[in-house]
Amino acid sequence: MATPRKPTAPTAEAIDLFCGDFDDLFCRVAERTALRHYLIGLLLPRERNKTLTGLAALVPGADRQRLHHFLHDAPWDPDALGARRVDLWRRHPELGPHGNGVLIIDETGDRKRGHGIVLAAQQYIGKLGRTANGVVAVTSHWADGSRHVPLGVRPYRPASRLPGGEADPAFATKPELAWDLIEKARGAGVPFRAVVADCIYGENPKFEGRLRTAKIRYVLALRPRHGTWQFVADPAHPPAFTPAEAAARLPLADWRTGGAWC
Repeated sequence: MATPRKPTAPTAEAIDLFCGDFDDLFCRVAERTALRHYLIGLLLPRERNKTLTGLAALVPGADRQRLHHFLHDAPWDPDALGARRVDLWRRHPELGPHGNGVLIIDETGDRKRGHGIVLAAQQYIGKLGRTANGVVAVTSHWADGSRHVPLGVRPYRPASRLPGGEADPAFATKPELAWDLIEKARGAGVPFRAVVADCIYGENPKFEGRLRTAKIRYVLALRPRHGTWQFVADPAHPPAFTPAEAAARLPLADWRTGGAWC
């Protein structure tokens, strides 16, 4: 006979109800309690960045050391937690996904000091618009114009921080991480109309080839002067090979917003 799990101390009703769907993924009551405190801290308003120390100070009953252990050392699986969250959302009768949404591939980065964090290196940080020392992760999101649901995240490990550089087995490019996230979404049964992404992925032939082979519709950005392969049916009237060339062929008065794109 299984030993009953120790109940957690009550917090906010909505938090307890939400966390109840994940409690079986945590072995100890301390971890289940820390999950509740961590979520409450993330939701509470705060003008400054929410550091671990700041979260512990915000939430009644929270302890900084226990939160640190929960995030850094406790033996729970973040992928299993993410998969459970996506599955609960997918099966929701009203808020679940539908086939008219799109899968957005993007990346997020944060500036960091020093090199104590293994993922930190000099690299382009999108929110800064320039290169700086920081960490970057590739993310996937489902959206339909009215709803936006984060799906997955994969940290990017710069080659400069790996012993073997780009030849190191642990190294993966951002398009490779993006493809892994697409496969995860498909494997989880999340429907989507197309994949959309910026030029980091639009200018990667291997990534585009994978989408074509899998028969996944896509809208991938290109830089204005970046050329792309085109089939020339009429040499006398060849197609545009760059976004800038395509834009120049269409009068400004003919441009419009909205409409079907795939």
